[in-house]
Amino acid sequence: MIKYKGTTLYPATISNLMEQIPAIKEYCIHISKDELGNDLLTLLMQQEGDEEALQSQVRDACRQQFRVTPDCKFLSPADMQALQFPRGSRKQRRIIDLRQDIL
Repeated sequence: MIKYKGTTLYPATISNLMEQIPAIKEYCIHISKDELGNDLLTLLMQQEGDEEALQSQVRDACRQQFRVTPDCKFLSPADMQALQFPRGSRKQRRIIDLRQDIL
């Protein structure tokens, strides 16, 4: 579960949205925390076609479905491959959660 800008999001719903956009070849959901402990959400994508148009389409779809606008970044195929398949892993990672609970 992700609390992003006052909205509760689930990674599965974000994945469903990303898979509905045909111009996205590959994607990764990157979750981290800022210095105040708030969740940060970044959508990392490998695209086919115009970068600006796709970014606008993804932001509009997120705004429409979740009422928030996450950060969007585009990666090269090699960078996406390295991110999704870390060294020694054969299973693809679509969600990268870098949050750590501070007790």
